Formats: sequence, structure tokens, C-alpha cells
Amino acid sequence: MKKLVFVFALGLFAVSATYAQTGNQTNTEQQSLRRERATPEERAARQTKMMAKSLGLTADQETQLQALNLKRMQEMQALRGKYKDSGATQNNNIGKESKTLRENWETQLKAILTPEQFTKYQAQQGEMRDRRHRNTPDTK
Repeated sequence: MKKLVFVFALGLFAVSATYAQTGNQTNTEQQSLRRERATPEERAARQTKMMAKSLGLTADQETQLQALNLKRMQEMQALRGKYKDSGATQNNNIGKESKTLRENWETQLKAILTPEQFTKYQAQQGEMRDRRHRNTPDTK
């Protein structure tokens, strides 16, 4: 009986220790960790699926977007690898390069989407930006 109680207590401790490690992370941090562990293919598929649903893409558009998203995710992974061990002075460079990648991606995206879909995409991006700014504490 003592062994059973001991095994149960040990199991309970292991579960609570695991929860304590992940319980302190915010939802955003947990999402970020999952995103980092996902392959470029998984990230591209997830983004394509969300965009196809929200923008009402045709099958042809979805196929083109999947290829475009995969290319972008692979480029971003390569960029992160390039600056992985860089210091603070390199952070400015990664920002500039990622902005250039995003601008190129949006130009190609505009060629895939109809004008109405692209306008809807831009509106969604603006809403997300506003939501992020509302949830960011002031640094004044």
C-alpha cells in the first residue's frame, strides 16, 4: 500500500512540475514556441489554410498561395539561421531583410488575389496590427 501511495504521489508531483513549467508562459509565448518548432511546410500550410478560409480563395489561388507561402517560410527560416547568433547590431539588419521579404511576398500575393480579396486582406492586417498595439503596454 505504501508503494502505491508513493507511486501516486510521485506521478502527481511530475504532473504538477510539468504544469508549473508551462503554466508560467503566456499564451503568446506558447504559440511562439509551437511556431518555432513547426517546419516551414507546416507554417505555410497553416497560413494558407487560414487565408483561404478568410478570403474565400479558389482552389487555383490556394495552390499558388501555398507555393508562395512555402517559399516565404523557407526564406524566413534561412534569415533567422543567418542571424541566429548575431549581436544586437545585427538585429537591425534582420528587420530590414525581413521587411524586404514581406514586401516582395505581398507584391506576389497581390498578383494571386482579386482586388477585392487583397483589400480584405489589407483590412484584416490592419485589424491585427491594431489589436497588437492595444495589447502592448505603453513604454512611456
